This record gives sequence, structure tokens and C-alpha cells, in this order.
Amino acid sequence: MIKKALLNRLSKKVEKSGEPTSYSSALSFGIVGLYELSDQIESLAKAFQGEGKSCRTIYFVTKPNKKENYPTNTFTPKDITLSGAIQSVELQYFTKQAYDFLICLDPSGSKFMKYLLSKTVSGHKVGLFHANFKAHLDMMLMPKEIENASAELIKYVKMIRHD
Repeated sequence: MIKKALLNRLSKKVEKSGEPTSYSSALSFGIVGLYELSDQIESLAKAFQGEGKSCRTIYFVTKPNKKENYPTNTFTPKDITLSGAIQSVELQYFTKQAYDFLICLDPSGSKFMKYLLSKTVSGHKVGLFHANFKAHLDMMLMPKEIENASAELIKYVKMIRHD
């Protein structure tokens, strides 16, 4: 409880955003989301990579199961300390990169995801609607069904232009 409250306080300072760019000229995409939505995250990554974009993905495991083997590009609540220090090498690398687009697939509004959004520099931050993310996302979508979230995100991200 204390950790979530401190992370909420640390998340109020949002890192300066990168330079906004059109989808057509964007090169780098960061995709972060809940591990339970890994199929959709992979679908997004494949769609963007199919158009020549580079993608880096990372999954948030809210309640890790010790019996399950997770991929290396995952992080858990234990990977962020009480003071906000990031323990995971993969998560440190992810947050140090600057992305043209950062996409967040988290319908739960997790404090850990909010902290990650505040630490990562991106020209555009797009994700699923949740009141916790109002100050952290430039565009939020509320799909009728979570199963179609990746298709809707692709549709609307492709519409972003800066002329």
C-alpha cells in the first residue's frame, strides 16, 4: 500500500516528451502492457514491424506465479523499489530509450504502469483509457471489447500526422 502511494507521488513528474512525429515517419515504437494481454502486444509489434518500424516490448506481470517461466522482457512490482529505483536491467533499458510512439495496453490503470509512463520519453503516448493515465497519455482509446484493442490502436495510431 505504501509502495503504491509513493509511486503515485513519484509518477506526477512526467518526463519531458520527445519530438512529436507522424506515424509515417516514425521509426521506433515502445509497447508496454499487462502480461495477460501478451497476444495483443505481439500483434501490435508484428503489425508495426511489418511496416519497417522497430519495436521493443515489455510486459508487466501483476502477480507472478513462481511456477511459471516468464520471458526476459517482463517486470513485476518487485522490480521497482519503494524509492522508485528500477531493479530490472530490461526495464531500465526500456525506460532509457526514446520512442516516437509509446503504446500502453493496461486497462487496469496500474500505479507501476503509470510510473513507467512517467519515466519513458516519447513523442506520442497512446493507450487504453483509464483515469489514472490522464496526465500521462496523449491519446486514450476505450474499445468496446478488450480483445479488439490492438486493432483499434493500430487504426488510430496510423491516423496521427504532423504536417
